[in-house]
Amino acid sequence: MTVRGVDADGEAFESETVLDNFGAGGLYLRLARRVERGAKLDLIIRLSPIPDNGVAAARVVMHGVVLRAESRPCDTCGVAVGSI
Repeated sequence: MTVRGVDADGEAFESETVLDNFGAGGLYLRLARRVERGAKLDLIIRLSPIPDNGVAAARVVMHGVVLRAESRPCDTCGVAVGSI
């Protein structure tokens, strides 16, 4: 997935990352940047890794707010995001 937003240092970013969990209440992902609770993120989730017959892969685009951010191993941040 692709995530766009502003990190805890106030720097705008765009990052490719891994989606760990996706459900009706929101999603959980891993970032190599620290973000603050309440930060707004733009998210693009690719539902298929490969285009089919020249047609772009299906995707979900959403806007979310950081509900929780927690330190993870290897300098990553686990982020719970709710939709807005």
